[in-house]
Amino acid sequence: MYQVNYLPWRYSLFRQKALLWLSQTLSLVTITFVICSYYTYHLAQKRSLITDQQRQTQQQEDLLLKQIDIYQTQKKQTLLHYQHYSLYYQNWLRYLHYIRFFRAIETHLPSTGWINHYGEADNQRSLHLTLPNTQSLSFISNLKSHPVLASLTLSYLQQSKTDPSYTEVHLNGKSEEQERWNEEDEGNQ
Repeated sequence: MYQVNYLPWRYSLFRQKALLWLSQTLSLVTITFVICSYYTYHLAQKRSLITDQQRQTQQQEDLLLKQIDIYQTQKKQTLLHYQHYSLYYQNWLRYLHYIRFFRAIETHLPSTGWINHYGEADNQRSLHLTLPNTQSLSFISNLKSHPVLASLTLSYLQQSKTDPSYTEVHLNGKSEEQERWNEEDEGNQ
Protein backbone atom coordinates (compact mmCIF):
# COMPACT_ATOMS: atom_id res chain seq x y z
CA MET A 1 0.00 0.00 0.00
CA TYR A 2 0.92 3.40 -0.70
CA GLN A 3 1.17 6.08 1.85
CA VAL A 4 0.09 9.51 0.75
CA ASN A 5 0.88 12.63 2.71
CA TYR A 6 -2.20 14.85 2.66
CA LEU A 7 -0.75 17.44 4.94
CA PRO A 8 0.53 19.89 2.29
CA TRP A 9 -2.70 19.56 0.35
CA ARG A 10 -4.80 20.23 3.47
CA TYR A 11 -2.60 23.14 4.35
CA SER A 12 -3.03 24.57 0.89
CA LEU A 13 -6.80 24.00 1.03
CA PHE A 14 -6.99 25.55 4.48
CA ARG A 15 -4.97 28.51 3.25
CA GLN A 16 -7.26 29.00 0.24
CA LYS A 17 -10.31 28.83 2.46
CA ALA A 18 -8.77 31.29 4.93
CA LEU A 19 -7.90 33.71 2.10
CA LEU A 20 -11.39 33.36 0.66
CA TRP A 21 -12.93 33.94 4.09
CA LEU A 22 -10.62 36.92 4.68
CA SER A 23 -11.40 38.47 1.28
CA GLN A 24 -15.13 37.99 1.77
CA THR A 25 -14.96 39.45 5.27
CA LEU A 26 -12.91 42.42 4.05
CA SER A 27 -15.34 42.91 1.16
CA LEU A 28 -18.27 42.79 3.53
CA VAL A 29 -16.58 45.21 5.94
CA THR A 30 -15.67 47.55 3.06
CA ILE A 31 -19.18 47.44 1.62
CA THR A 32 -20.63 48.02 5.11
CA PHE A 33 -18.21 50.91 5.69
CA VAL A 34 -19.09 52.47 2.31
CA ILE A 35 -22.81 52.10 2.96
CA CYS A 36 -22.48 53.54 6.48
CA SER A 37 -20.30 56.38 5.16
CA TYR A 38 -22.81 57.15 2.41
CA TYR A 39 -25.72 57.01 4.89
CA THR A 40 -23.84 59.23 7.35
CA TYR A 41 -22.98 61.70 4.56
CA HIS A 42 -26.60 61.66 3.39
CA LEU A 43 -27.86 62.27 6.97
CA ALA A 44 -25.35 65.09 7.45
CA GLN A 45 -26.50 66.70 4.18
CA LYS A 46 -30.14 66.31 5.18
CA ARG A 47 -29.45 67.76 8.62
CA SER A 48 -27.58 70.67 7.07
CA LEU A 49 -30.46 71.26 4.66
CA ILE A 50 -33.01 71.11 7.48
CA THR A 51 -30.90 73.49 9.58
CA ASP A 52 -30.69 75.93 6.65
CA GLN A 53 -34.43 75.68 6.09
CA GLN A 54 -35.10 76.26 9.78
CA ARG A 55 -32.79 79.26 9.77
CA GLN A 56 -34.54 80.68 6.68
CA THR A 57 -37.94 79.98 8.23
CA GLN A 58 -36.86 81.72 11.44
CA GLN A 59 -35.57 84.70 9.46
CA GLN A 60 -38.82 84.89 7.50
CA GLU A 61 -40.81 84.63 10.73
CA ASP A 62 -38.71 87.40 12.31
CA LEU A 63 -39.19 89.54 9.21
CA LEU A 64 -42.93 88.92 9.24
CA LEU A 65 -43.11 89.76 12.94
CA LYS A 66 -41.25 93.01 12.27
CA GLN A 67 -43.63 93.78 9.40
CA ILE A 68 -46.60 93.03 11.64
CA ASP A 69 -45.16 95.37 14.29
CA ILE A 70 -44.68 98.07 11.65
CA TYR A 71 -48.20 97.45 10.37
CA GLN A 72 -49.64 97.64 13.89
CA THR A 73 -47.76 100.89 14.52
CA GLN A 74 -48.97 102.34 11.24
CA LYS A 75 -52.49 101.16 11.99
CA LYS A 76 -52.40 102.88 15.39
CA GLN A 77 -51.06 106.07 13.82
CA THR A 78 -53.69 105.94 11.09
CA LEU A 79 -56.42 105.39 13.67
CA LEU A 80 -55.11 108.31 15.73
CA HIS A 81 -55.00 110.51 12.62
CA TYR A 82 -58.49 109.38 11.68
CA GLN A 83 -59.79 110.17 15.17
CA HIS A 84 -58.02 113.52 15.12
CA TYR A 85 -59.43 114.47 11.72
CA SER A 86 -62.85 113.11 12.61
CA LEU A 87 -62.92 115.23 15.75
CA TYR A 88 -61.63 118.20 13.77
CA TYR A 89 -64.32 117.62 11.13
CA GLN A 90 -67.06 117.29 13.75
CA ASN A 91 -65.91 120.50 15.45
CA TRP A 92 -65.76 122.26 12.11
CA LEU A 93 -69.26 121.05 11.25
CA ARG A 94 -70.51 122.20 14.65
CA TYR A 95 -68.92 125.59 14.01
CA LEU A 96 -70.57 125.79 10.58
CA HIS A 97 -73.92 124.80 12.11
CA TYR A 98 -73.59 127.57 14.66
CA ILE A 99 -72.76 130.08 11.94
CA ARG A 100 -75.71 128.94 9.82
CA PHE A 101 -78.03 129.03 12.82
CA PHE A 102 -76.97 132.51 13.92
CA ARG A 103 -77.04 133.87 10.37
CA ALA A 104 -80.60 132.57 10.03
CA ILE A 105 -81.51 134.27 13.30
CA GLU A 106 -79.74 137.43 12.17
CA THR A 107 -81.84 137.65 9.00
CA HIS A 108 -85.08 137.57 11.02
CA LEU A 109 -83.95 139.43 14.15
CA PRO A 110 -85.04 143.06 14.14
CA SER A 111 -82.26 145.64 14.40
CA THR A 112 -83.49 146.71 17.84
CA GLY A 113 -83.64 143.15 19.22
CA TRP A 114 -80.87 141.08 20.72
CA ILE A 115 -80.02 137.60 21.97
CA ASN A 116 -79.82 137.25 25.74
CA HIS A 117 -78.90 133.61 26.03
CA TYR A 118 -78.16 130.63 23.82
CA GLY A 119 -77.70 127.14 25.25
CA GLU A 120 -77.35 123.66 23.86
CA ALA A 121 -77.43 120.45 25.91
CA ASP A 122 -78.52 116.88 25.21
CA ASN A 123 -79.48 117.73 21.62
CA GLN A 124 -81.79 120.51 22.89
CA ARG A 125 -81.43 124.21 22.13
CA SER A 126 -82.69 127.10 24.16
CA LEU A 127 -82.71 130.65 22.86
CA HIS A 128 -83.74 133.75 24.84
CA LEU A 129 -84.33 136.93 22.85
CA THR A 130 -85.41 140.44 23.69
CA LEU A 131 -87.51 141.99 20.91
CA PRO A 132 -89.60 145.12 20.54
CA ASN A 133 -93.27 144.47 21.38
CA THR A 134 -94.39 145.28 17.85
CA GLN A 135 -92.02 142.81 16.16
CA SER A 136 -92.05 139.80 18.46
CA LEU A 137 -95.04 138.04 16.86
CA SER A 138 -93.79 138.60 13.32
CA PHE A 139 -90.39 137.21 14.35
CA ILE A 140 -92.01 134.06 15.80
CA SER A 141 -94.15 133.53 12.69
CA ASN A 142 -91.09 133.98 10.43
CA LEU A 143 -89.26 131.21 12.32
CA LYS A 144 -91.63 128.55 11.01
CA SER A 145 -90.93 129.48 7.39
CA HIS A 146 -87.14 129.19 7.70
CA PRO A 147 -85.78 125.61 7.33
CA VAL A 148 -82.98 126.06 9.87
CA LEU A 149 -85.12 127.72 12.54
CA ALA A 150 -88.29 125.65 12.08
CA SER A 151 -87.24 123.25 14.84
CA LEU A 152 -87.55 126.02 17.45
CA THR A 153 -90.85 126.31 19.27
CA LEU A 154 -92.09 129.05 21.54
CA SER A 155 -91.57 128.11 25.18
CA TYR A 156 -93.01 131.26 26.68
CA LEU A 157 -93.38 134.96 25.98
CA GLN A 158 -93.37 137.71 28.62
CA GLN A 159 -93.01 141.43 28.86
CA SER A 160 -89.53 142.60 29.77
CA LYS A 161 -89.15 143.69 33.38
CA THR A 162 -86.40 146.17 32.61
CA ASP A 163 -88.11 147.90 29.64
CA PRO A 164 -91.89 147.45 29.13
CA SER A 165 -91.66 148.26 25.41
CA TYR A 166 -89.76 144.99 24.86
CA THR A 167 -90.83 141.38 25.03
CA GLU A 168 -88.71 138.48 26.21
CA VAL A 169 -89.10 135.48 23.91
CA HIS A 170 -87.96 132.03 25.06
CA LEU A 171 -87.58 129.39 22.34
CA ASN A 172 -86.71 125.71 22.71
CA GLY A 173 -86.19 122.94 20.21
CA LYS A 174 -84.10 120.07 19.05
CA SER A 175 -80.67 120.72 17.61
CA GLU A 176 -80.50 120.15 13.92
CA GLU A 177 -79.28 116.73 12.91
CA GLN A 178 -76.14 116.51 10.87
CA GLU A 179 -77.95 114.80 8.00
CA ARG A 180 -80.35 117.71 7.66
CA TRP A 181 -77.43 120.13 7.47
CA ASN A 182 -75.78 117.98 4.83
CA GLU A 183 -79.00 117.87 2.79
CA GLU A 184 -79.23 121.65 2.95
CA ASP A 185 -75.59 121.98 1.92
CA GLU A 186 -76.26 119.83 -1.14
CA GLY A 187 -79.42 121.82 -1.91
CA ASN A 188 -77.55 125.17 -1.70
CA GLN A 189 -74.84 124.11 -4.11
